[in-house]
Amino acid sequence: MKLREIRELSAADLGKKSAELMRELGMEKGSAQGAKSSGKIRNLRRTIAKMLCIKREKELGIHQPKAPEKAKAGAPAESASKSSKKK
Repeated sequence: MKLREIRELSAADLGKKSAELMRELGMEKGSAQGAKSSGKIRNLRRTIAKMLCIKREKELGIHQPKAPEKAKAGAPAESASKSSKKK
């Protein structure tokens, strides 16, 4: 899952989905077929970690949606002030 998709889920949905992925991870580990499943196991572990981190962020109220930033309008003004200091 993409990080954006995970952030859109509610805390309850995150708990359900992470539990589902943990069960799937257990089944993958039980039926490990060498290198073929190692990539899937790795992806499952990472996705579960992302979900648990985001769930905790929501519990603590840490994550705030960012407002879209405008283009760097201040950059040309800074270069103009630097050139005036050189004189």
